[in-house]
Amino acid sequence: MGDQFIMLSCEWPGGEPPAMLGWLDEQQQPLGSSSSSMAVHLLQAQEDLAGREFTCQGTHLLRTPDPHCHLRLEAPQLDVAEPRVSVFEGGEAWLECSLRQGTPPAQLLWLGPQQQQVEPDTLGFMLHPERTQLRLGIRNADPTRHRGTYQCVARNAVGNSSRSVLLEVLRYPAPPNVTIRRLTYGRHRREVQLQWAIAGPGNLTGFLVQRKASALGPGAGSWEIAASDIEPESRGRRLGGLDPGVLYAFRILALNHHTAGHPSEVKIPADPPFSAYPAVLGAAGTGMVVATVASLLVFQYAARHPETFPREWESEGRGRLTPQGARP
Repeated sequence: MGDQFIMLSCEWPGGEPPAMLGWLDEQQQPLGSSSSSMAVHLLQAQEDLAGREFTCQGTHLLRTPDPHCHLRLEAPQLDVAEPRVSVFEGGEAWLECSLRQGTPPAQLLWLGPQQQQVEPDTLGFMLHPERTQLRLGIRNADPTRHRGTYQCVARNAVGNSSRSVLLEVLRYPAPPNVTIRRLTYGRHRREVQLQWAIAGPGNLTGFLVQRKASALGPGAGSWEIAASDIEPESRGRRLGGLDPGVLYAFRILALNHHTAGHPSEVKIPADPPFSAYPAVLGAAGTGMVVATVASLLVFQYAARHPETFPREWESEGRGRLTPQGARP
C-alpha cells in the first residue's frame, strides 16, 4: 500500500554446485536474473496484483525435471460470526470477524456507522484481536450512538475486502403508567410522604421520582431526580431535604430497565390533615387543672381570712345550722 513493496522469495539450500533459482511471471517470463540458493524479487504493491500467480523455478545439474513452486497473491477474505446482532439498551454486544484467506500480512479493523475507524475506549467500544480474528465489543449499548451498520475491513498489499454487520439496539417495552394517590408535607415542611399506584399491567424494574421548584407560572424550574433507587414492589416513599420556603411539585415514572413510562400527573404537596380531637382533649385537661388549682387557692384564702367573707350561716341549738332569721 502506498510506497510498500511485496518481496517474493524462495530458497533451495545445499547441493554442490549450488542450485540456481529464478522467478517467472504468469507468461513464464523471467523476472530479473537467476541467483544461487535463494531468489528474491520485489514488486511495487498495487491492487491489480490480486489474483496473479508467480512461479519460482530451480535448476541443478543432478536434478531433472527442474523443480518449481507456485505462489498466488490474494486479497484478504473475511467471514463474520453473525451478520445481524441484537442487544437491549444498556446491554453489551459483540461483533466478530475473522480472516479466511489472503496473502499475509493483513490488517483488520472495524468501521462504525459513520464510516469512521472504531477506536478502543471511546463511546464504550472494546477491540480484542485474537490471531486472525478481531472482536468488537460495545458496552452500555445506546440506540442514538451505537445502532447502525458496522464494517469489518481487511487490508493487505494487494487489496482489501469488507463484511457488514447490522447492530440493533432494542428498547425494553414501556412499563405501566403511575398515578399519585397521596402527597403530603411532614413536620416543618422539610419532607413529604408520597404514595402511588400502578395503572395497568406491564413489566417494571423500579420507579423514578422527580421534583422541581417554582412549579407555577412561566418561570418553572427544571425537573431533578428526587429518588431513583426505588424497588418495583414499593408503593410509597418518604422524601426529605426540602426547603420550607420553596414551593415544590412532584411526579413519578415507572422504569423497565432503561425505558421510562409516561410521567404521572404533577402534584404539589398538601399540608397534613388537622386533627381536632387531641387538641380538644388537651384544652379540656388544661382547663380542669386550672379550675382545680383556683378553687384550692380560694378555700385556702377563706380559711385564713374568715372576716373577709360575710357569715351567711350561724350555729344554733345543738350543733344545728340554720339560716339567720329562720325559725328552728
